[in-house]
Amino acid sequence: MRYSLLLVFFVLLFAGCSTKEQTITKTDTQTATNTTQNDTDDFDDDFADEYGEDDSKGESQGESCPWLYGYNESMTSFNDGFYIHILSPVSKGYETITTEPIRDSIDNFFYNLMYPKRVINNLLQLKIANSMEETGSFLLNSTFGLLGLFKPAQTMFDMQTHDEDFGQTLGSWGVGAGCHIVLPLLGPSNVRDMFGDFADYYIDPLNPTYGITQSRNQYIALRVFKTINESPVKLKVYKLLKKDALYLYPFLKNVYEQFRYNEIEK
Repeated sequence: MRYSLLLVFFVLLFAGCSTKEQTITKTDTQTATNTTQNDTDDFDDDFADEYGEDDSKGESQGESCPWLYGYNESMTSFNDGFYIHILSPVSKGYETITTEPIRDSIDNFFYNLMYPKRVINNLLQLKIANSMEETGSFLLNSTFGLLGLFKPAQTMFDMQTHDEDFGQTLGSWGVGAGCHIVLPLLGPSNVRDMFGDFADYYIDPLNPTYGITQSRNQYIALRVFKTINESPVKLKVYKLLKKDALYLYPFLKNVYEQFRYNEIEK
């Protein structure tokens, strides 16, 4: 669970991280005999900048906290091994004993249950119309959809959902992402989103405070079950992403940060 790692990385919020941008200058006067070789060298420099070839110093283009580069790269490799060699076999086994409609209904139930997080963060971002639509969707799916197992609000009334979390709320109010951090098993994150996860935990209906679960262990067990139920779809997406990655960590970092940026800008 991400919030449990927050204190470990608390110091990152105060780290003096500045984005280091690298530029390549070319000599304006090149002889005809050296043009091809120089162009090749420039291409190699651009490639190294973009994908972080010089990872010993973490000075890759766009790396806000170079001193975290080695850790992030190692943790990405660790997570990748876990996803492929442990989670993937478990996912395949789970997929064989369930059907897609069953998994979809379980996903729908958990999604419906997370209504408080979505509506509160929509309100915090002053998205009043979205919060009203979320509330209407929740009421329809909780009643006619049998506690959210089905989604009549979407399938019958074409109502939209509006996923918002506290990390997006912070971003919408101008809080920067901070250092990019790869969390054990959980994958890419950043300082802002870690604080967001911490806040979202306290409005999570599965939190033992609200009585659905009676202890931290039950909470973790339900979260693990939710992850396994989602894994057949998410692992397929992950494996498709990996096919496009020359260097896994820089690629996943860029995908995550761009995705979060787009979500905040909606």
